Amino acid sequence: MLNYLTGFGNPPHFSEKKLYNYIMMPAMLASWLFGVLLIHTLGFSVFAELWMQIKVISVVILTFYHYQIKKQS
Repeated sequence: MLNYLTGFGNPPHFSEKKLYNYIMMPAMLASWLFGVLLIHTLGFSVFAELWMQIKVISVVILTFYHYQIKKQS
């Protein structure tokens, strides 16, 4: 913020947009891709285990939160 006030650097909203588009979005897509590959590799019977249920619920909640952040910016 100080750099922006002194005339150096990018405005804060521009940096947040770059962070979202270039880091957060690819990371989320990679999480979904590797999660689907994990389920494909282990088989659907893995859903009977508690750790996979917690993992899937956590990823869904974080995806929802990810899009809520996008709406606010």
